[in-house]
Amino acid sequence: MRLILSLAPVLAAHAAAQPLVLPASRTPLSTELPDASPVPLMAGASRLQVLHDAGELGGNTQFVVQRVGLRFDGPSAGAATQHSIANLTLRLGGTHVRTADAGSVFAANLSQPLATPLQDVRFDFTADASAVPGPEPFGGPAGELFFPLPQPVAVSVPAGGAFAFELLCSGNDNPGAIALLDAVIDPANFQQPGAATSNGRGCPLGVASPGPVLDTYGVYEPGGSISIVGHDFTPNAPVGVVVTASLFQSPLAFPNTQPICWSYVDPGTTILTLAFVASANGTVGGGEPLPIPKRPAPAGAVIYVQAVTPVAPFAGNTFGAASSNYRTIQVGAAKAPTLGAWLAVSSHGPAAAVAEAAFYGAFALHLQ
Repeated sequence: MRLILSLAPVLAAHAAAQPLVLPASRTPLSTELPDASPVPLMAGASRLQVLHDAGELGGNTQFVVQRVGLRFDGPSAGAATQHSIANLTLRLGGTHVRTADAGSVFAANLSQPLATPLQDVRFDFTADASAVPGPEPFGGPAGELFFPLPQPVAVSVPAGGAFAFELLCSGNDNPGAIALLDAVIDPANFQQPGAATSNGRGCPLGVASPGPVLDTYGVYEPGGSISIVGHDFTPNAPVGVVVTASLFQSPLAFPNTQPICWSYVDPGTTILTLAFVASANGTVGGGEPLPIPKRPAPAGAVIYVQAVTPVAPFAGNTFGAASSNYRTIQVGAAKAPTLGAWLAVSSHGPAAAVAEAAFYGAFALHLQ
């Protein structure tokens, strides 16, 4: 009873207020945001987290939420097919972490637990079938993108902090039908971005066999992350990945290898080593990405990544190990954002600890 009485004045004030539509600086109530995202409605399993500074809340740092709404991106559309997400969890609340300090580690962006008004609920939706230009309605054409909360949630955003919102989903049966959500990526993200290149080559795993290929992807910027994947490694064998700060002045040759297996990276400057096990078809990857610190800013830093795997000795390699190509990653410049919102996204599922992509951005969000 005390909880109901204490919330009554806030609820009454909220009922008379206009919906809070985010991010406020992009006026999403009347304007379509310039970008779109396939997460979470086009991902099998995902975790999405977005933070909004007070400026994007229009000064509303104390409010109550009874319903949350998303909207499709217009005019992207396809067949109006029916789909469901087996388990959807929605969280929201305040955090002392401002967007300028947020990064790709989900837990580090939260200073306290968020309220969880919806947990592991089934969510049914219709893929977007509207090809009409301009902003589509919040909630979708049939209102399925509105999430009524069983109990109202009072949100208090700490001074200097941010409003945090999360969606965690698994068991999405959408095989690829168009269900893009309206979103915005801050143009500042594209100013002096980080980059990665492939150098060198992998050495053969056997006669007429290709050499292993290492690849990376991610947002190579302060607060972003690096994902490591690869193919043509020895099937079902361990793969060691070394992340270093420099290369050998001249590559180091593995003995008794022809063509020569090269160690390009200098293990004396190792930042960290990672252990994988290649799949039955020789691929590696799927683990948690490596977070790039945001502070102290590593802007401009260059790092190198190379892998090695054991091989059954053969005439061209009696040493018993083969190396991959190496990747050169240059971290981009620190950003001066025009948007007070930070977006972190993973397609590794609701238990993901590190986002595959983290940058200044947001979804169109309707709080009522």
